[in-house]
Amino acid sequence: MKAKRLEVVQANLKKSQLEAILITNPVNLFYLFGLGGEECFALITPKNAWLYVSVLNLPEVRHLVKRARISLSANKETVISNVESLALRSIGFESAHLTLQRFRAWKKISRPAKLVPTVDFIENLRLTKKPDELALIRKAAAIGDQVYRRMLPCIRRGRTEQYIANKVEALIREKGCEPAFKTIVASGPGSAIPHHAISNRKLKINDIVALDFGAIYKGYRSDLTRTVFLGKINKLFKSLYHVVLEAQTKAIAALGPGVKTQAIDQLARGIIAQAGYGRYFIHTTGHGVGLETHEAPWLGSKDTMILQPGMVVTVEPGIYIPGLGGVRIEDMVLVTATGHEVLTKAAK
Repeated sequence: MKAKRLEVVQANLKKSQLEAILITNPVNLFYLFGLGGEECFALITPKNAWLYVSVLNLPEVRHLVKRARISLSANKETVISNVESLALRSIGFESAHLTLQRFRAWKKISRPAKLVPTVDFIENLRLTKKPDELALIRKAAAIGDQVYRRMLPCIRRGRTEQYIANKVEALIREKGCEPAFKTIVASGPGSAIPHHAISNRKLKINDIVALDFGAIYKGYRSDLTRTVFLGKINKLFKSLYHVVLEAQTKAIAALGPGVKTQAIDQLARGIIAQAGYGRYFIHTTGHGVGLETHEAPWLGSKDTMILQPGMVVTVEPGIYIPGLGGVRIEDMVLVTATGHEVLTKAAK
């Protein structure tokens, strides 16, 4: 499948004004070749591709080279040779992933070719997931569901946020995965902070507890948030929970091909505003998930991308009242040809 992705990149190069593109983003290198790192980079032309790696990666890359039909070198001198032999005049580079220092170094190496900034050249290909990618995302989502079910009994009075986070990440690793991001466990007033920093605060009876975590399975990620209550839920937070759940349920129901991302955000935001909590919904409604936890498309008030089959997004409205607490519910949703499919199944 990765060979086909490379072919698409090469076809797009033919349509562009570029004679080649330099890939330095480790995530995009993984997408194209199954290998990526700070020391890896690739030079792709409409007919050829060169993957440059450190000598430490040679054994693994030799296997990938056969499969992807690319040439291999471990030094930048070969880049100069390739540029000269191909008489390249313009080489695109990933402007969001190249520091000024590295740009200057590449400019020197690539002479006489001109370096041309590109935006989302590979990321646009990653927007819609292919069947092999969706299989991995489904597995990552299922692992998140399993971890949630197994860690619920750990939420007890006297346990610290850090203890619960450690348990979540241990369960993820038991599945042979790594956490997709730093696990969030936010209890009591801390739940009013969307990206709360885990502390040694001990859980108390009647606490609200927000849990946000995910797993990486063979490079692809999951993202799940649930809000639970330890003991009896008070009237205010019961009301907040139902408002957030309604906003999420209706936003998910509206997901489908041809829908603007902006419309999903407006729908969820409108429900929360109508309930009187509009100023307490302080982030976007969702984001894409794939090789990165946060990637396009974005479900925000100013985002006008059109949803297409194969896109995977989160839907995660929330209400956060400073000093009191907050509620967020998040699921991963696949846009299908006829509507949508919720990938995360954990109880709410």
